[in-house]
Amino acid sequence: VGMPTNFVQTIDAGGGHDFLVVSGSTAHDDLTVTSPASSTVRLAQTNAPANYVQATHLEELDVDLGAGADQITINPLAGSGVQLVSVNAGQTVTDTGQSQLVTDPDNPNGKVRQEIVTTSPDNAADTITINGGSSADSFTVTAADPVNGRMTDVRVLHTGDADVIVSKQIRNEGDNLVINGNGGNDRIDASGLGGDGTPTVFPDLIA
Repeated sequence: VGMPTNFVQTIDAGGGHDFLVVSGSTAHDDLTVTSPASSTVRLAQTNAPANYVQATHLEELDVDLGAGADQITINPLAGSGVQLVSVNAGQTVTDTGQSQLVTDPDNPNGKVRQEIVTTSPDNAADTITINGGSSADSFTVTAADPVNGRMTDVRVLHTGDADVIVSKQIRNEGDNLVINGNGGNDRIDASGLGGDGTPTVFPDLIA
């Protein structure tokens, strides 16, 4: 779904393992993730909190920030049911005006038409902020998802809370990750960004 600009959208995901994909705009987005009630997660515009997407009984929230210098703040989600928040830091997507026939994933004997798009870095600094709670929090930051022997994503394991994975981040664009432990005796371990002793390359993924 697209991020609401002047309305509220509510979804009941029901049983099973469910995920919700929300796309930001091509301009600057400032978003906040909270859990306003048990088994509930809300993604709202920070400066216009009355405009939001809210889901119950959801296990995964995927947010594509799109192009532009974006910000997203993820607050504690324990009790929301959400196990993973995936943040795509965003790219510029250009429609080529062309399409191609590809195999229908629901019917191997059929074909569906797929638009052809190109992607490129958005050359804008994005900020992903993860907040802890008032008690002791433990965060473990690691590189993840190797492709051709090179780590590509950043994963934050928040003990007792939802994990966060950040993809399509580019350090040279100024993309940065902020972790606020807040109250309590907190632990933040980012040693997993520095390598694991194998030939896999661990680049500087994010500031």
